[in-house]
Amino acid sequence: MKNFNKIVKDHFILLYKKQPVKSFSIFMLVCFFIPISYSQSHNHNRDVKDFIFGTWNTNGARWNDVRNLMVNGQFDVLAIQEAGALPTSSRNEGSVTESHDYNSIVNEAQRLCYIGEMNQNDVLFGTVREYSWQTSRGESFYLYYYDRRDHYVMSNGNQYPRVNTAIITRQRADNIFFTAPIYTNERRTNINRPIIGIRLENAVFFNVHAAPDRGGRNEAGSAVNIIRDYMAMNSPNHTWAMIGDFNRIPSELNSEILSSTPPMQTFIENVHTGESTHESPNPSSSRELDYGVLGGSASHSDPHVSAIIALYLLQLSMNPSDHKPVKFN
Repeated sequence: MKNFNKIVKDHFILLYKKQPVKSFSIFMLVCFFIPISYSQSHNHNRDVKDFIFGTWNTNGARWNDVRNLMVNGQFDVLAIQEAGALPTSSRNEGSVTESHDYNSIVNEAQRLCYIGEMNQNDVLFGTVREYSWQTSRGESFYLYYYDRRDHYVMSNGNQYPRVNTAIITRQRADNIFFTAPIYTNERRTNINRPIIGIRLENAVFFNVHAAPDRGGRNEAGSAVNIIRDYMAMNSPNHTWAMIGDFNRIPSELNSEILSSTPPMQTFIENVHTGESTHESPNPSSSRELDYGVLGGSASHSDPHVSAIIALYLLQLSMNPSDHKPVKFN
């Protein structure tokens, strides 16, 4: 894509430091040089291939169905697009601030990593909140949630709760990632969705919901290349997976990814079911939009990850969404 080099140049890592700052420009300079230092102690150093993970565009809040997927599919990680409002039984953990004051965010969000060039509005509203989720049946999960409504209210006065994104895990994340919205047309600045991610041990999972593939709006290829380059530079020993609704078919995405030169000694692989995941009233218009892109060091280039349609795990007679869930591993 002709704008890709500009996009990569414009996107770099910003990490929050646990000190208040006096101005946004100082904030950017301070954060740019801070390495990722937070980590939790775990008994294992698992890579992406060692986790059971999945993705589902729920087309609104369907937390009972999400719970069934987590339990029946034994998922370690589940990425949700169009998540809707939070489940009523979730409780904020307090590690990632709910405040919209960026000084408070700097003080509180020691595990929040920014990828991308941030303007002040992104700092004010680019908050991934961490919750503990106790289901009515006694299961306990962690929920990482981005509420897009704040940004929409700021930019155009409207609220669209359905567009929120979430990642559900069984294990608390070591780091939380927020990637600034990626776009090739500046008119999409307040429309395209950011990418949120979490690190568990040696694996990083990113949740992507790209723009519709109409009129050159889809940013999925640029997003994959930006994440690939960032991970190669900053986390070369970690494997990663971008999972979600790419809003374009795998072959088209592959063509764009392969048109750019990858970092040395890295691999990238598209993992998909080969079946349609987005159902249309016209069957001939149904397409495979939900899948995963895996990457990391070339030493991990045979990840042995497969994908299947996981609709059966919902145990419902009819899919409540227009997208099918996909399970990996």
